Amino acid sequence: MENQPHTLEPTNAFLSDTALRYALSGEGADWAFDRMVKLGAEVADPDNVHKATLANRFPPELKRFDTYGRRIDTVEFHPAWHDIMTLALLHEFAAPTVAA
Repeated sequence: MENQPHTLEPTNAFLSDTALRYALSGEGADWAFDRMVKLGAEVADPDNVHKATLANRFPPELKRFDTYGRRIDTVEFHPAWHDIMTLALLHEFAAPTVAA
């Protein structure tokens, strides 16, 4: 089919986003450039793109009760969601929660 887009080739999502690079520089965040280049390479990786798609397709699910009817109030996340959050944590774009 001629009207279908080609599959994405491995690329760097940050380096290919002129507006984001311009905004980063314009806001005085040049210190983050190297970090963004590293993250940009990983987020455009086909495996991570697939995980992000899964994380979006299967939103967190609230479980109010267990199978015996006891209140549990927990939230279940798709495993891909954990992988994407781990990627953000590794690149210091998210912070782990700390119990008070």
